[in-house]
Amino acid sequence: MGVLDSLERWVFLPEIWVIVAIVFIGIDIVFGLDFFVLSIGVAAMIVAGLLFAQDEAWLGHMLLFETWDDVGIWFAGLSIGSIALIRLALQRRRSDRPDINEY
Repeated sequence: MGVLDSLERWVFLPEIWVIVAIVFIGIDIVFGLDFFVLSIGVAAMIVAGLLFAQDEAWLGHMLLFETWDDVGIWFAGLSIGSIALIRLALQRRRSDRPDINEY
């Protein structure tokens, strides 16, 4: 069993993605990185949920992830999507409140 086979096995474990999500969310909370890393953590948590659903056959016979490439593509897409949604939500919240610096 080579290193690449071992890494591919780790990519398909939902527990690893939950750990990655907790680490990214914790980093964003501790260092205050303007919700950028938070959205990547949210995407990792969604990937963990999808991997778990696929392992438990909740999706029937449909395979979302056949190779580690598929996992990476889903993670990248969900990261970009969650960044856009969080930014949009924060922009709307800021525009509703009056700015205290406007005189």
